[in-house]
Amino acid sequence: MQPHPAQYPALATPVLVIGAAYTGKSELAHRTLDPHRKTLVIGTADMSEGLIAARVQELKRQRPDHWVHHDGKLDLASQLRTLAPDYEQVLVDSINQWVANLVLTHAQKYSLEQLAPLCEREVFDLCAAVEETKHRTRIVLVSSEVGAGITPPKPVARLFRQLVSRINCRLAEHAAAVLLVSAGIPLLIKGEWPNLPQ
Repeated sequence: MQPHPAQYPALATPVLVIGAAYTGKSELAHRTLDPHRKTLVIGTADMSEGLIAARVQELKRQRPDHWVHHDGKLDLASQLRTLAPDYEQVLVDSINQWVANLVLTHAQKYSLEQLAPLCEREVFDLCAAVEETKHRTRIVLVSSEVGAGITPPKPVARLFRQLVSRINCRLAEHAAAVLLVSAGIPLLIKGEWPNLPQ
C-alpha cells in the first residue's frame, strides 16, 4: 500500500532519498518538500555534459518557479551552513555527483592514498553541517546506490564507489527518514510515515 501524497512532506527531517540511477529519486525528493515554502535547490551536476544538463533542466521545469537553484559542485558543507538559514527547505541533488566532483578534482593533485582521507574529511564535514542546520531548515538529500554490480576495474572508480557507499551510510545515520527507490517504487527503510489529521 502506497502512502498518501500528503505524508511525504510531513516526514521527519533530514530525509535521505537513495536508489539506482534513473529510478525516480529526484522526483520523489521533490514530493517530500512543500511546494509553497521558500526552497533552495543545491545542484552538484557537471553541467558541461549535455545529457546531464538536459536532465537538470527537465527537473527544474518540474519544480515551482519560486524555488532558487544554486550550483554546489565542491564546497557543499560550507554552502549548506551559509545558505540554509535563509530558506525553509533545502534540497541537495545529488550526493553522488558531489563525490564524483571531489574525486575528479582532487585526483589531479593527490595520490589515491591521500585522496581517500581527504574526501572522507569532506564527508564528515557535510554530516556535521546537516546536523547543525536540520533544526531550523528542512533538508532533503538525494544519492545513488552504486555498490551493486561488477567491481570497477580502475582504482579511481573503485574509490568513488567506496566513498559514495560510505557517505550514504553516514548520512543515513543522521537522517530521520530514509527512502529507498527501486524500479520507481519508494520504500521507507528508516523512520515512520506520519499520521495525517482526520
